[in-house]
Amino acid sequence: MSNQQNPIASRYAEALFEWATEEGASSNTLSALMELEQVFDGIDNLYVVMSNPTMARDAKHGMFADALKSVSPAVLNMIQLLIEHDRFVLFPDVVSTFQTLVDKQEKRARGEVITATPIDDALLNTIAEQLKKTAGFEEVHLTNMVNPDLLGGAVLQLGDQRVDGSFASQLNKLVTR
Repeated sequence: MSNQQNPIASRYAEALFEWATEEGASSNTLSALMELEQVFDGIDNLYVVMSNPTMARDAKHGMFADALKSVSPAVLNMIQLLIEHDRFVLFPDVVSTFQTLVDKQEKRARGEVITATPIDDALLNTIAEQLKKTAGFEEVHLTNMVNPDLLGGAVLQLGDQRVDGSFASQLNKLVTR
């Protein structure tokens, strides 16, 4: 999970988010973006082809004519702008940033619990419920990542915040004192 957002992709996402919020369509727009991302991810070498400066822009626009028939004019415009400015490769970053904006608007958090060994869904749900109570989120979606180097304990990565309660971190603090 990358916490670094591309500033150019952020501008596209923020402009689209502003429109979607005004229209009361932020969740629907997010769904459309995520569906398009799945379609685009299913096309081999799409981002390489779209980054090819020798390919005519009309041909690039034509590649998506069918897939884009049902999207809102704002999403279509954003994709056309990405193509026009040779920035289509930023589309996944735009989707990710847009999702972060919608999550914040809807008081939703997404994150990872990093542990030395896998943990079960019941424990993940318990952690999510605690986060909802203490941090005021309406929804918390957590996944478990395994990193055997932690030795034990856990690291919680929630957005750009990180809480490191791993044994490895604690040992490192003791060694550096």
